[in-house]
Amino acid sequence: MRVESATLAELFGQRYQRYLKAVPLFLPRLAPYRDGTKGIARFDASLYKRYREHQAAVGLVIAWALLALKALFRVKF
Repeated sequence: MRVESATLAELFGQRYQRYLKAVPLFLPRLAPYRDGTKGIARFDASLYKRYREHQAAVGLVIAWALLALKALFRVKF
């Protein structure tokens, strides 16, 4: 985490320092972080498809189904 933080500090400078002060390290914030420089980020379905994130979602559903079957039937995979 320290190496990543140092790298981000090099890349983003003061913006990253403001972010560090506003966002806790381990416990999540109740409200989303907003730095005031951009508008609200919205979900973009085209990016979701472009980066094939739907494949990860399908894989997660399949993994859950396999775990449920394993628990239900006590099958060894």
